[in-house]
Amino acid sequence: MKINKSSLNYPIAYFVLIAGAALSVLSFAVASKLDNAMTKNDFFVFASDRTILFEKAVIDDLNVLQTMAGFYYAGENVERDEFRVITEYIFSWQHDIMSISWLPRVINIDRRSFEEAVREEGFSDFCITELDPEGLIRNSLERSEYFPMYYVEPFEENKPIFGFDAASEPVRRLAMERSRAGGRPMATAWVKTVSGYSDNLACRIFIPIYDTYVSSGQARQSDDTLKGFVSLIFDIAKTAEMSWRGLQPRGINAYIVDKSDPDSEGTIFFYNLKKQAFVKSKIVIEPKDGLIWRKIINFAGREWEMIYTPSPEYYAAYKIRSVRPWAVLILGISLSIVLFAHILELLGRTAKIELDVKNRTLELSDSNAKLKNAQRELVQSEKEAALGRFSVGISHEVKNPLSVILGGVEYLEAKLANADNDIKQNVNIIKKSVLSANVILDNILQYVRPSSLNVDITNLNDLVNEVAPLFKLQPTTTKAEIVVELSPDRILMKVARNQIHQVIFNVVKNAIEASSAGGKVIIKTGKAEGFGVISVIDSGSGMSEQVLSNLFEPFFTTKRPGKGVGLGLVVAKNIIDNHKGKLVIDSEEGKGAVVRIFLPLA
Repeated sequence: MKINKSSLNYPIAYFVLIAGAALSVLSFAVASKLDNAMTKNDFFVFASDRTILFEKAVIDDLNVLQTMAGFYYAGENVERDEFRVITEYIFSWQHDIMSISWLPRVINIDRRSFEEAVREEGFSDFCITELDPEGLIRNSLERSEYFPMYYVEPFEENKPIFGFDAASEPVRRLAMERSRAGGRPMATAWVKTVSGYSDNLACRIFIPIYDTYVSSGQARQSDDTLKGFVSLIFDIAKTAEMSWRGLQPRGINAYIVDKSDPDSEGTIFFYNLKKQAFVKSKIVIEPKDGLIWRKIINFAGREWEMIYTPSPEYYAAYKIRSVRPWAVLILGISLSIVLFAHILELLGRTAKIELDVKNRTLELSDSNAKLKNAQRELVQSEKEAALGRFSVGISHEVKNPLSVILGGVEYLEAKLANADNDIKQNVNIIKKSVLSANVILDNILQYVRPSSLNVDITNLNDLVNEVAPLFKLQPTTTKAEIVVELSPDRILMKVARNQIHQVIFNVVKNAIEASSAGGKVIIKTGKAEGFGVISVIDSGSGMSEQVLSNLFEPFFTTKRPGKGVGLGLVVAKNIIDNHKGKLVIDSEEGKGAVVRIFLPLA
């Protein structure tokens, strides 16, 4: 018997068709928005990675300069052969550095005797030189003082500047005067090299060397005690190329502006993707869809702005993503049409078939929910991948200069075998600090790849005493007093010593940075309810409830850009949680902060 279709049933089928089409359009819009958001998010991650790597590279160069300064302060006289040995070692791994120089201060009355002494070394035609108005090298005119390139390595490539008075050139002289006035490293504006063996732009850094070492917080020494400058010059384009080597995807335009240069007049340096070098340009930055990423880098007294925009090549690399929203739309509409035809067929069947249709609808909803969960997992996996890249980048880029410093310290230990105990002790403290920094880097990696604990029984007071000397070597912008109040009791616990060192170091360092000049940071030990307790109390400005609620979020920080990445407390909390302990922070605005570290007793 033929079953006649009721007209009352058709609106249901048309409703399904319209709803399916609407859902397909909505899915298309959502997929397109998600695609754009992921493309932008990837761009910001890639731009941030490039800035971090570039900034680490130039800081590595600055660390090399400071290492060379320490080499000069460690010995009374540095011979030419000693200078060559340590610089050859540096050039073997720091490939963007073009030259390293020693520029002694020579006053006018000593010029002739200085030149004669150098000639007696075997440089028969040596004299102090400068550039004439046409840019050619000539004998230097008389001035009250000179800073000639006395030691310069590699020598053959830089032979034309051997004896060149760096202070005779305005750009270099300005950086030297600022370095001399502040007693710290200062960089020049970007310049062409005098030797001319590279066509790329370069940046030269100077650091003053006095008769005796004085920390940056003490009064400036007189000019009479200035022995000279250690200087190095590095290739900007090569630094960028080496730090970005192997990064994917390609196609990100990079711009850099020296914000400290009053004569720049808007001139920027554009990283040419084909030439893999920075070129001077007045290109107007007009990013597609307004997508742009900026960051200021403070480097040796200069302020550089890094700017990134996506190129057509970048969008081409993501072309496959642009197909997905259309695939979702076509698939959704096709499914709606098929479902419409199927419903027309099923409307004449029994209630059992209607029940099957309902079950299919429920299955479709379940599939949609699974799709959303898969999308959320994809976003989370990409965040974790970015965190992994960040941690590995930190380990690789920071361990290189630490290895150089450790090599320098071991070299100093050999050279100072007969020195007095104070010097040996300070060198030993530096060595311990470098080793401790290596451990800290390993623990940062542990945040993304946690490892098992290697514990032993330790006295709580010993943990504090082992970390406290490190803060004497830490540069700080405040003069907060550090007071250590140890419990008279012997408090024993099972802990991973190096990991707890890192926790104490991070917490105390934060307290010092939060305290104003003349403030006080108190470190106490004690016991409470089956726990050993380390309390760190500072006299800083305190924290609001909103800041407290976000303290243990990865990458959340209240510090200025370049002063912290927001992982210190996160890593600290993970370490304490792995020890079955607690990390508790109490603070109010204007009343400082108290951080308590609870560790189970052994």
